[in-house]
Amino acid sequence: MIHIIGEGGNTDRDALQVQTRERWNIPNFRKLESSTYMRALHEENLARHPRWQLRSIASGYNCMGLAFAARRTWIESDYFAKIVGDDGFREVSEGKVQPGDLIAYVRQREVLHVGVVLHTTADIARGTFDYTVLSKFGRSPEYIHAHDDVPKFLAEPRPEVQFWTERVLPP
Repeated sequence: MIHIIGEGGNTDRDALQVQTRERWNIPNFRKLESSTYMRALHEENLARHPRWQLRSIASGYNCMGLAFAARRTWIESDYFAKIVGDDGFREVSEGKVQPGDLIAYVRQREVLHVGVVLHTTADIARGTFDYTVLSKFGRSPEYIHAHDDVPKFLAEPRPEVQFWTERVLPP
């Protein structure tokens, strides 16, 4: 069942009031699913990604709603640039990523998915970093996973990974 709640504006009686810091109303809606459906989706996901850890089977929001609307609503990823711009986020390099920063999976300038970084680990031998991420892939449940252990739509072809923060960074 999809429950459209409009454009999230002041005149929409059914909309959630979600705004950027610049007071731009973020269009949003809810996609409510039954717990039976969510549990079945979890079983499918776990078969493909056995290292994923289930965080929640809640429905009604997506990755953007997880990152920007406290798990309350679905926000299309088309609004990512507007939200991070209005809210004062800055792109940050791999070595400066901290828990709470956002990871964006981008292909041809299109944001495909956004997650919240929970943990960073330097891999000295490879000279790289590994990240543990909290994600909600579309209608799927929430998962904690390695940043490179993602659904097929994000893995092939491999997207660019960007990191965003609203922390104050030293000059």
